[in-house]
Amino acid sequence: MSHADRFTFDLKQPTRTAAAVLAELSNLRLVAGWAAEYDDLVRRYADDNGVLPDGKAVEAAELAHKIYVELSWEADHYRRLSMEHREGTPRR
Repeated sequence: MSHADRFTFDLKQPTRTAAAVLAELSNLRLVAGWAAEYDDLVRRYADDNGVLPDGKAVEAAELAHKIYVELSWEADHYRRLSMEHREGTPRR
């Protein structure tokens, strides 16, 4: 191996980024979509103090609740898997 070969790096772009791999998971795509909707809603309709009109506040609360439910389900799922792994038995 020559000196130049040891210090030659492959500069090809990766075919998929970590973010692209995560985005392939359907529930994460849902959460990302809801988060984008929520962000757009707040940026578009909130006043200078961050207060939304009543109708938009309800819509924002519904989006926030969807995000919470999905992420808490995901957290419970992985917490259960971790417990199963520690105990060595599946909980069903």
